[in-house]
Amino acid sequence: MAVDHEPRRAIAKSKNKFSNLVERAQQEEPQIVTTHGKWAVVVLSVDDYKKITKPKENRVSLLDPWK
Repeated sequence: MAVDHEPRRAIAKSKNKFSNLVERAQQEEPQIVTTHGKWAVVVLSVDDYKKITKPKENRVSLLDPWK
């Protein structure tokens, strides 16, 4: 995910087309929303969110039979 290449849109336009914004985030790539020309938020799919928040397992936990 190269942040510099992701679509950006102003917050005013995003409010009027939120369902389109969500659809593009689900089907294409994360969508960056700007306020006054500066990044404000990123809308991303649940799959993308899970990829970046997936807890890291260490080798000891992988061998734990009680897990």
